[in-house]
Amino acid sequence: MKTKLTFFFFSLIFSLCASAQTYAGSSISGKLLDSSNRAVAYTEIELVSLDERADRRILAITNSFGKFVFSEIPPGKYTLSINFNEKPTEMSPYSTIFYPTTSDRTGAKIFEIEEGTKITAVNFKLTPKLVERRIVGQVVWENGDPVSDAFIYINDAEYDDTFGLTDLRTDESGNFVLKAFENRNYQVGAVLFEKSGKTLLDAVGPIMASARSEVFLLNNKTEKVMLVLKTPAGEEKPVNKNVGKADPNRKTYGRIAKN
Repeated sequence: MKTKLTFFFFSLIFSLCASAQTYAGSSISGKLLDSSNRAVAYTEIELVSLDERADRRILAITNSFGKFVFSEIPPGKYTLSINFNEKPTEMSPYSTIFYPTTSDRTGAKIFEIEEGTKITAVNFKLTPKLVERRIVGQVVWENGDPVSDAFIYINDAEYDDTFGLTDLRTDESGNFVLKAFENRNYQVGAVLFEKSGKTLLDAVGPIMASARSEVFLLNNKTEKVMLVLKTPAGEEKPVNKNVGKADPNRKTYGRIAKN
């Protein structure tokens, strides 16, 4: 599961150094469990202050037995959660969940911490993991010709304000396959650069064409996503360039999910 180790360690060191002498003895400990009461190991869990002015978030990671400990906690009111203000990922397939088990922070248990407060045996039971589902799509020109080598991105509509490209691209038939989570809203897009390459770093030049879908709810009724690339006004489709045009001799890139 996601750990954000760098941020975690810096936050932990800062918290310990800043509070060790003043807040010695305050702690919350417990165990993170899945929906079947099995221990969830090596998973990030957050203790987040209700004081917006403090902007305080203390992180911990469960051990191999699912146990966690928050130590040297500054006085205040906190909620306990997983994926706080974070979207689910393949390594952390959960929506935001607050202790005891709610998606709404207003219904979460509030932990009131004073100097020397010790809270133990907190069993945080998660909801079932989100179900993965494929998104199948194709990128074409306005005349219906397939577009190969288009870089594909997917946004979680609840969290992503901007798109982030990776090395995932359409194959020679313009097809792509993504993995995402059922019953969440997504937006899929494609970008074609003037010069392509094996990776995003090899892509050179301005964006030649792009397209993005409407936001859609992913479920068993989701149809194939069709992205139609349009060239900027005054420009023509690069019919004489090896960009966006099928190349039968190259390997396929952009199969983001396995069948």
